[in-house]
Amino acid sequence: MDKRVLRQMINTKIRFVLFWSAILVSSGVRSDANDVVFRSLTSPSEKVRFLEIQRLRSDRDRLKTKLGSVAEAVVDNGQNTLLSQPLRASTVSIVDLIGGVRNEQSQEILVGLLADSNMEVSMLAVTALGSHGYDQAIDSLASLVQGEYYAANYAFRFNLVRSLIEMEQPDSHELLVEIIQDLDGQLHYHAKTFLEDLSIDDFDGDSVRFQDFEVALEQALDPNVKEVKEDQSVGDGKKAAGGFFKDSSEEPESLARMRLQPQRYYGIDIHAKRMLFILDNSSSMKDAWSGMTRLQRAKAELIKAIRELPGDVEFGVVAFNTKVYFWKSDLVEATVDNKSLAISFVQYLGYGNRTNTYSALRTALNFDSRLEAVYLLTDGKPTIGELVSHRAILNDILHRNRFRHLNLNTIGIAVDGFTRDFLQQLAAGSGGEFRQSR
Repeated sequence: MDKRVLRQMINTKIRFVLFWSAILVSSGVRSDANDVVFRSLTSPSEKVRFLEIQRLRSDRDRLKTKLGSVAEAVVDNGQNTLLSQPLRASTVSIVDLIGGVRNEQSQEILVGLLADSNMEVSMLAVTALGSHGYDQAIDSLASLVQGEYYAANYAFRFNLVRSLIEMEQPDSHELLVEIIQDLDGQLHYHAKTFLEDLSIDDFDGDSVRFQDFEVALEQALDPNVKEVKEDQSVGDGKKAAGGFFKDSSEEPESLARMRLQPQRYYGIDIHAKRMLFILDNSSSMKDAWSGMTRLQRAKAELIKAIRELPGDVEFGVVAFNTKVYFWKSDLVEATVDNKSLAISFVQYLGYGNRTNTYSALRTALNFDSRLEAVYLLTDGKPTIGELVSHRAILNDILHRNRFRHLNLNTIGIAVDGFTRDFLQQLAAGSGGEFRQSR
């Protein structure tokens, strides 16, 4: 029977199990009404929560006996988190604490949390199952593909794909093949790159299973391919020529390069289908840079990037100084008219005053939920806003991005060492890239 059909047949049963697992976790009665673990892990104080996490981490036997209370604390924290705020850093650590136990009870708890009413709790459970290698939960993860979180939220899809990659199991590889044709943009790019790099060793030496995987992946990437070519082989674990593994010499080299060459912005490859450009137009951007002002040169680079956007992507443009200024409040298609309007917005930008980097980054996190990648260009340290310390901004934005999974690419123009380090860490912590222009 086809695996996709089989998974669809068991989806209803799995969702039923997930639902009742979540109910049992969230409504379990503690034997002690004053359970110190539950009270500590739901304390208003992050310091109290982390002290309890540390105690549990250092006493594994106590952690195992208190897993029920720990799980209840996660559900309680999720229910009591304001919609406008992400889960606290302590809740992230609590779920990872559960994952680190690696026994049957911890797996049952994490699978139950997949159905939590707070999507961020579900995402943390997905992360824990992947990072701690709960390969017996792959079918439970597969059921999420049919759920509303997966369908509606790019961040959730990213989270699931990343966890399947971290599983490093044949079953997770095969599930990725099943869903890759439903992915696009940079998520499709990363999944495709990972899958194409697998060898027979990643299938425990099972040549038949690996060959089936290759055929399925080829068909997923090109639905017109119906059968494997006769010259395909898996002999020593290397991918043979044929299908999408074919030797590039079978077509003109220049054409192959054109097909593989992505668009670039300040030397950063663009694989995303939905992106946001953020441009600093504070007063310091008046300073000279290679015969022009910093802003004039930055405008020229951004206009060039906008003009070259293919028609199948969506984009947005934001400028910031003391405040943040939107061209559009949502992503728009890269039509000729929309690109012309965006270019006009960029051309007419003037110089503002101070540098509100934090507000610009928060704008990106709260932008269109389908957004994948951000390209932030700035020339100086933050000077105004709710947060101005490099460290404070970094901690806050990277924590919030746990539940957004934006690729934050950063470009620094003549920045000092502290700001360069900040931009580098912001990019590295989100899977983005940093470039420095002088």
